[in-house]
Amino acid sequence: MTIVSRRRFLMGIIALAMIPIGLAARYLGQGLAADLSGGVLYAVLFYALFSLIFARASASAITLTTLLWCVAVELFQLTDVPHRLATCFPPVHLIFGSNFAWLDLAAYAVGVLAAWFCDRLLISRWRSYGN
Repeated sequence: MTIVSRRRFLMGIIALAMIPIGLAARYLGQGLAADLSGGVLYAVLFYALFSLIFARASASAITLTTLLWCVAVELFQLTDVPHRLATCFPPVHLIFGSNFAWLDLAAYAVGVLAAWFCDRLLISRWRSYGN
């Protein structure tokens, strides 16, 4: 199995795992810790999704793409469009949120950096053991 195949497989598993874990953090947790952990898990989910789709891209490119996505989504919340979309189709709220929060940007950065670190670690291990 090549590094790209391994990466794609692992990122698919991580993406699938992040959905129930993120939903549990969102709906079972309370307070600031639940909110921040939800942001971290959201960023890890999108890192995994972008890595799955663009498996040949570098970890740095995936990191930048994920961070730009997360910031764009948070800035999008400064408009009333996410709220209107969620009114029409409530699950949209899980993707676009509703209220802008500066702390969410920090949570996204932590999630993206954690995902990047783990991705780089795995890629370097796989390379050291060969394809």
